[in-house]
Amino acid sequence: MRFEIADSGWCQVSLTGTPDVPLGADAWAVIRTRLLQVLDRCSSLDHCGKIDGIPVAWVMSLSEIHTTIYMATCEDRTLLYVQDEATDLIGVITLLDEDRRRWLNKLREEAEGSEGGIPAQDKVDGPEAEEKAGDDTADDQERGKRGLK
Repeated sequence: MRFEIADSGWCQVSLTGTPDVPLGADAWAVIRTRLLQVLDRCSSLDHCGKIDGIPVAWVMSLSEIHTTIYMATCEDRTLLYVQDEATDLIGVITLLDEDRRRWLNKLREEAEGSEGGIPAQDKVDGPEAEEKAGDDTADDQERGKRGLK
């Protein structure tokens, strides 16, 4: 993920990849706080539904493009699911525990009013998202009506 933070504190968020995908925006303080909260206490979050059969917790919804990010923990990984306003899956960011700790440290160090990316595997920006392939099944469409897949 890439965070472009204006002097005003407004933050544009993009999913890094080829090409980058704009996700929306919010105040950097809000984005940073939400990410710190969920990444710091992954296992104790309240689940709000399931995506691909995995229980997820809501992380945040971004303004402008209306993207929503959900989180799940699966064995030794943290999964961040990114959905568009129609609840279609844009991508999944997979963080090993080492990556999750690195994101936490970077977020704790990150000063307001700067531009930055979350490091993963020695990159400045986060890992590229895996794109969802294939058409929605009837079950996927039903889950999508509830805002989760």
